[in-house]
Amino acid sequence: MRGVPKANQFIHSYSVCGIYQVTHRLGEGSDGDVMRAFNINTGAEVAIKQMSRTNRDDLLWPILKFEALILALIPDGTEGFPSVHYAGPDANEYVIVMDRLGPNLGALHRLCREKFMLRTICMLADQMLDRIQLLHSRGVVSCDIKPQNFAMGFDKTAHIVHMFDFARSRLYVNPDGEHLPLSTSDRPLGTVRYASIAAHRSQTVSRADDIESLLYVLLEFLHGTLPWEGLPVSLTAKSVLVLKADSSPTGSIQTMLARSPPEFAAYHAHVTGLAFGEEPDYALLRGLFRRRMREEGWVYDGNYDWMDPSELVKGTLIPAEYNVSMDFVEDKEWNPNYM
Repeated sequence: MRGVPKANQFIHSYSVCGIYQVTHRLGEGSDGDVMRAFNINTGAEVAIKQMSRTNRDDLLWPILKFEALILALIPDGTEGFPSVHYAGPDANEYVIVMDRLGPNLGALHRLCREKFMLRTICMLADQMLDRIQLLHSRGVVSCDIKPQNFAMGFDKTAHIVHMFDFARSRLYVNPDGEHLPLSTSDRPLGTVRYASIAAHRSQTVSRADDIESLLYVLLEFLHGTLPWEGLPVSLTAKSVLVLKADSSPTGSIQTMLARSPPEFAAYHAHVTGLAFGEEPDYALLRGLFRRRMREEGWVYDGNYDWMDPSELVKGTLIPAEYNVSMDFVEDKEWNPNYM
């Protein structure tokens, strides 16, 4: 289990906004800390993202304010997105109070020996594409699609994939609703492991970036690793671009696609065929995985690998009595250069 998960890190308890009692630290990074808390009036558990208590530099406030504005574009109650209960200042900090979620997909992937069965991947891909499409419909691209930014719900929504953490998101349209023109800048790459080719080249964001990043996530779910993992940090950006752009004779994305079910090659062909600014065909991509579900006779029952270990061929690290729990939440990838 790699020691004690961050969700078990008890802290000196304190209150936020006078009604939320903080009990655990869930994660920390350059754009804020994430804490576990509960409403002292109702007992309902929530997650709170806030500026670091050890760094009261106001430069962090605009990042959290921007994320709150992105979240405000998504109506509360929208399936697959946490509802926001409060976003604003609290004493010397800026906080976002939102629904508590279950374990993120990165943690669940590790617990399943870093490989998901194709049936689970198909069910996850369907929902993840839905979440990304809705975000895009609000004029926003994530710029940081990765397993740690998707989590299962909690309790009655434990079968639903939720998308969260929009601190690195960008608008891809101008105030008139027109797509931003293609240009080169020094914009953040997101997480190098999953960043799109355009992101490596510091080009203007588009919807295709998120869709391409999701492909890398799904391939990692299937194979356990990606060809560019483990490269020396000094070679990371250039070497990853070479492998993703398929200009390497071995170990490239094409090599990985050749070892994958045909749905992944069709997905890759669609992404690489998109012109800059062109809207991805989300229905076509979902259809690839839905067709495989039909052909195999699988049903969308929310019975993922981590919920029914008896169906796994190679075993699992999760006991049969496993229940979705915040104890397995872990986020180590706040650093965008983490491989």
